[in-house]
Amino acid sequence: MPGDIVKVEGPSTAALGPLLESARSYAAQAKSGATWRAYRCAWGAFQTWCDERGLPSLPADPGTVALYLSALADAGRRLATIQKALAALVEAQRAAGFASPREDARVREVLKGIRRRLGVAPKQKAPVLPGELRAMVASRADTLQGLRDRALLLLGFAGAFRRSELVALDVADTAWGEDGLTGIPRDVIGIPGLFTIPIVAPLQFYYFCVVIFMIAAVVKYKLIHSHFGMVLKTIRENESRARMVGYNVRKYKLASFIISAVYAAVAGTLYGLFLNYMFPQTLDWIRSGDVVIMTLIGGMGTFFGPIIGAGVVVALRVLISIYAKIGGLVFWQFFMGIIFLIFVLFFPRGIWGFFQKRE
Repeated sequence: MPGDIVKVEGPSTAALGPLLESARSYAAQAKSGATWRAYRCAWGAFQTWCDERGLPSLPADPGTVALYLSALADAGRRLATIQKALAALVEAQRAAGFASPREDARVREVLKGIRRRLGVAPKQKAPVLPGELRAMVASRADTLQGLRDRALLLLGFAGAFRRSELVALDVADTAWGEDGLTGIPRDVIGIPGLFTIPIVAPLQFYYFCVVIFMIAAVVKYKLIHSHFGMVLKTIRENESRARMVGYNVRKYKLASFIISAVYAAVAGTLYGLFLNYMFPQTLDWIRSGDVVIMTLIGGMGTFFGPIIGAGVVVALRVLISIYAKIGGLVFWQFFMGIIFLIFVLFFPRGIWGFFQKRE
C-alpha cells in the first residue's frame, strides 16, 4: 500500500526511477510498519468481502463502504477495529487517486450510529504517583544508561510528555545551562500567512506587553461582572450557602484555578521574553508570596487593587535595592517586610480600599 502512494505518469517516468523510489520510501515512513501491516490486513479483508458479493473494491462506492462497516458492527467487531478498517479503506482509495469515502454522508451517518451503539469510554490508565516514581528512579543502575533513564522518567513526569515525545528527543535538542534556560529568542510572533508582530526592539516588546495587559484586564473585568464572577463572590462570602442553593462549588473553584493558571502562564512567558532567559528561582515559592503581597498592598477583592499593588511593590523593590544598603549589601526583603507589616496593621484594605473608604 505505501508503494502506491507516489505515482507519476508520463513519457519520462523511466528517467525518474530513483526519485520515485526515494519518494515512495519517504511516504512509507509516514506511518510505522505496524500501521501499514494493519492497513494491508484490513484492506485484504475488505477486498475478500467485496469479491464474495460481486462488488467492486477499487474504486469502492461509498454505499458499499457503509454496508461493509455495518457488517463489521453486526459481526461484533469493536469500534476501534471498525475505525481502523475505514482508515485502511481511505488510505487505499487515496493511494489509487480516488476520493475518500469518509466524506460521504452515508458513511458518516452509519459511522455515527455505530459510535452511538458501540462507543464506550476509553479505559484510563492508573497514574504514576510520586512514591512510585521515586521507586522507578531508584531502581535504575548508576550507569550511563541508568542516568539516561532517570532523566527521561523525571522529565516525562514533570512535563507530562507522551511516550512519542520522549522517544523523539535527541542530544541535539538539549543545551547545557548551569543557571537556567538561556538565549530565549525574542524575534517575531504571529500566525504565518495571517499576521506577524515584531517584538525584537525594546519599544516593540513594551507595546506588545501593554496590549496583552489591556486584553487580560478586559477579560478579567468581564469575568468579575459576569454570572461566573458573581458565583465566585458568593463562594468567597459563604461557601456553604452557595452549595446549598445548588452551585457546584468544586467546579467553580477548579475553573477559577485554571483561569489563574492561564494568567500566570502568560505573565511567565512575557517575563522570560523580557529577560531572554529563565532561571530555576522563578519557580520558587517566594514568587507566590510576591503575588500575595501585591494583592494585600493594592487592595484584596478589588479590580484595580492588585494592579496598583504590583506597580508599588516593583517600584519599591527597585528603589530599596538602589538606596537602602547596609554595609554595601542590599536587604530589600527586610524593608519590604516592614512595609508589608505596616499595610497589614494600619491599611488592611490596601491602597485602593483606603481611598474607596474615604470617598
